[in-house]
Amino acid sequence: MLDRAVTLLICHPQADAAELLAERLRDSKIISSISIMAAQNTPCPQTQPDIAIIRPEFPPAADGGSLALLHGNLGRPKLVALLEPWETLSVPHLHQLGFCAFVDSGAEQEAFEVAIEVAEQGGIYLSKALAETLFAPTDDSRKKSLAAIGLTAREKQILRLIAVNMSNKDIARKLDLSVRTVETHRLNIRKKTNAGNWRELSAVAERLGLLADYDYRAGLAERVPAPGFHED
Repeated sequence: MLDRAVTLLICHPQADAAELLAERLRDSKIISSISIMAAQNTPCPQTQPDIAIIRPEFPPAADGGSLALLHGNLGRPKLVALLEPWETLSVPHLHQLGFCAFVDSGAEQEAFEVAIEVAEQGGIYLSKALAETLFAPTDDSRKKSLAAIGLTAREKQILRLIAVNMSNKDIARKLDLSVRTVETHRLNIRKKTNAGNWRELSAVAERLGLLADYDYRAGLAERVPAPGFHED
C-alpha cells in the first residue's frame, strides 16, 4: 500500500473517453485528485501529477515524439500506458520510452490501482488482458524478452550488470548487497525470463534496451571475469 494518495493526470485524445476513465477512478482511495488533458493545446495542470495515464499514439514514434516534451512539462511523473490488447507489441518500446505500467482500456478500477502502486514503487505492471496477449507468441526468444517486462527495478538493474559480464561478487560490491541477495535476484530473473544461461540473459537485457545508456568505462567490474566464464 502507498503511504499517501497520489495526484493523477489522464491524457487522452478523446475527451469523452478521458471523462469515462476519470469517473471510473473517482472514488479510488489511493487517488487524491484527477486532472484531464484531452487535446494537445490543453494547458498542463498547475500541480504536477504523481502519475500520468496516457493513451499513446499507435504505433509509438521511435523517439517518443511529443511524449518526451509532455513528460518533461509535467515534471516527469510515473507513466501508465492505456492500450488495447492488439497493441501489446508496442509494450517493449513504450517501456524504453519511460512507461512502467500498461493497462487495457477495459480494466476495472482495481487494475489501475495496482498499476499506480507498482509504478510508484519503481516496478513494472501489466494488466491481465494485456499480459495474456503479450505472452501468447510461441517464438521462444520473443517470449523471454517479453517476460522480462515483469522484472522489478532492482532485478532490471542486476540483469544489466549480469549482461555486461559482472560476477555475483562484483554486482554485490557495486550495489552494496550481499552475494546471497544477488544470487536470489539472479534466480528470480532466470525464472521470470526462462533464460537458461548468461547468453540468453544478455539477449533479454539488450532487447529491453537496458544496455543502451550503460557506461562501460565507468561501470565495469573491478575484477573482470575470465573470457568465457560466467557464474550461472
